Amino acid sequence: MPRVIVCGPVFLDVVMSGLDGPPRLGEEQWVSDSQLTVGGAANQAVALTRLGINASLCSHIGTDLPGQIVVDVLTGYGVDTTLCEGGGDQAMTVALSWSGDRALVSHGELHTAMLPDSSPAPDVLVGDLPNLAANDELIRRWRTAGTTVIGDIGWDATGRWDLADLAPLSLCDYFVPNEEEVRNYARVDDVFEAAEHLQTRLNPNCSFVVTRGPEGVIAHDEQWFEFPALDVKFVDATGAGDAFGAGLATGVALGANLRQSVSLASTVSGLSVTRTGGAGSTPTSADIRSLDIPLPAEYDLSFYDGELTQGV
Repeated sequence: MPRVIVCGPVFLDVVMSGLDGPPRLGEEQWVSDSQLTVGGAANQAVALTRLGINASLCSHIGTDLPGQIVVDVLTGYGVDTTLCEGGGDQAMTVALSWSGDRALVSHGELHTAMLPDSSPAPDVLVGDLPNLAANDELIRRWRTAGTTVIGDIGWDATGRWDLADLAPLSLCDYFVPNEEEVRNYARVDDVFEAAEHLQTRLNPNCSFVVTRGPEGVIAHDEQWFEFPALDVKFVDATGAGDAFGAGLATGVALGANLRQSVSLASTVSGLSVTRTGGAGSTPTSADIRSLDIPLPAEYDLSFYDGELTQGV
């Protein structure tokens, strides 16, 4: 079975879905659903295990009560946490969902996760760019040994959108930003032009896969192609980007091509928004195999026959 390591920050997520609008000071809203779960890199690791992939998480987890909840959730889903370090307080996020999107409020310190030199090279490494940069030398050795690297980047709360933050793309085979991140870094409004500008300037050998929410995905193989989003009833977008990354990593780990991997990623992400978000909202391999909804003509899931996967 392929082995995937996910490296990045972890959050304890409090998810509230079904708001009728933004919270108003002095008022109370009751929502239709809520979840207490894990987010960030932990969400990706859980999604991978649900797709039948052997996933290990490399991160920092708090030793306080919220951190213990994170450990319990990860253990319950079968995620390997032996590469994690503990200490201090757990980072937390409150996710509020309405009008087809969500707002996030987070607190905590983000620690760099150091990959252990003693660990065998995984088939696929998934990580945010700051953590990839912190492990530069080891990752270069792993890539020589055959590891495929998928990088992502979080929202720049500073508003600088400094291209220097994207320097770790030199380590990546795939880069998975969202369209607003691409536009902000490139300072170009057109998403195709922005993505092509960044790819050409930073790493022409890295395949860009840009998520666009309900507008679908654009991706670059030998040329740019578009994928529509799955036509489903929306409930909550929390964790949809993480679900997409996990689906892409699954396809890559199973040897699928880019178009097939994006098809699986779009399906996983699309199904995740039909439930209140976070870990556990993502589909299992059995869910994918038993889909009873029509897929867009652009999707190709022919490689995903379930023979190599056993979702939990």
